[in-house]
Amino acid sequence: LVLEGTSHVDESLLTGEAAPVTKNPGSEVVGGATNGGGVLNVRATRVGEESTLAQMVKRVEGAISSRSSIEKSVDRVSRVFVPSVIVVALATFAAVWAFSGSGLGEALMRGITVLVIACPCALGIATPLAITAAVGAASRSGILVSDSRVLETVRKVDTVILDKTGTLTEGNFSLLEVEKEHLPLLASLELYSEHPLGRAVVEHAHKEGIELEPASDVEVKKGLGIIGTVGSRRVFIGNRRFAAENATVDSEPEDADSQRESAGQTVTLYGWDGEMKGSMAFGDRVKAEAVELVTTLKERGIRVLVVSGDSPGTTEWVSTRVGADRFRAEALPEDKAQIVEEAQNSGRVVAMVGDGINDAPALAAADLGIAMGSGTDLAMKAAAMVLMTDDLHKIVEAFDLSRKTISVVRQNLFWAFIYNSVGITLAVAGLLSPILAAGAMVVSSLSVIGNSLRTTIPSGVV
Repeated sequence: LVLEGTSHVDESLLTGEAAPVTKNPGSEVVGGATNGGGVLNVRATRVGEESTLAQMVKRVEGAISSRSSIEKSVDRVSRVFVPSVIVVALATFAAVWAFSGSGLGEALMRGITVLVIACPCALGIATPLAITAAVGAASRSGILVSDSRVLETVRKVDTVILDKTGTLTEGNFSLLEVEKEHLPLLASLELYSEHPLGRAVVEHAHKEGIELEPASDVEVKKGLGIIGTVGSRRVFIGNRRFAAENATVDSEPEDADSQRESAGQTVTLYGWDGEMKGSMAFGDRVKAEAVELVTTLKERGIRVLVVSGDSPGTTEWVSTRVGADRFRAEALPEDKAQIVEEAQNSGRVVAMVGDGINDAPALAAADLGIAMGSGTDLAMKAAAMVLMTDDLHKIVEAFDLSRKTISVVRQNLFWAFIYNSVGITLAVAGLLSPILAAGAMVVSSLSVIGNSLRTTIPSGVV
């Protein structure tokens, strides 16, 4: 809690927005946020495990703490298998000694052979070895898997939710349209903003060789815009809602602005001294592989949704451009998590793909969280899978790797059970010696190892 001082604080570790937020006495600040140029005297109200960041980290860690269901199933089988083999060995020993007349030595040899041939090594390594090989293959391809459960979950995914900015688009905004005579005022104010749109305005002004003026009484309204005094004018820049708070604005966008948004551009409004003066248009390119990704997912029967905090017009344009089934615009971080939970409540298995801190709650809530490698640390912490590049093709590779891994696991378990079933039968019948049984047991383990080494990302993927 701020006791004294005024400053601007970057709370992007929680919000995903790098725009500085004004802090005055009585304001709350989050531990881990970055203070700007002012000096703040603060009192800690929640420390240690009670802090906001610790609670978020705890939630993420809790989401990745359990083992895969296949491993649990094999463990349950092993708990029954081992006592059963001991019973079979004792029964074989007793039957041979009592009824065959072969003597104690022969009975003991057959019982030992049953124990040796039924050693559950192949069964025990069938699943973890295949998963380990898959994780290694994924890492070599630039896909980091921090939770082995996802290799089983991926094949069940029937809904993929894609963040727009920085995931489907490159996230590098450029200023496309603005009244040139207004640019000095706008850039002078945006110099105090770290929002990507603000940086685009300042960069454009620098390219034009415009000298910027100092601004005062700057206030950044999170999710809305920025306002401050430049020279003798009180300048504001932001979305339609923020502009309406500072000037008279038509309830419906101008035709030109609607056309810009329909063309995929992001539009902000600006003005000063209580009057609207115009709008700026920003461009952000859709990644070349985005259309191919969505097409491939839909061909596999997976529903694709696009979510964004951007305007409905811009979000709809990107969604239509890539071929998504649905879109959701003006979504806050909590909205994204809610969208994931709504899909899960309707019986769907959801994968969330994002790159920002504001995507972290949705990444943690999803059945499969996939973070882009260019994203924030918290997003990567929240996701069970991290793509080390921005190449969206890696998402398809992850789906193919999962399918191949589960296939190899099933093959390993099949051959492990076949070896044990046939081997125990031969041992009971006296057709194996302990030496041959030991050799057969080694061969079974080697077959599982060799089959697991085939767990690689299939060639020919998108």
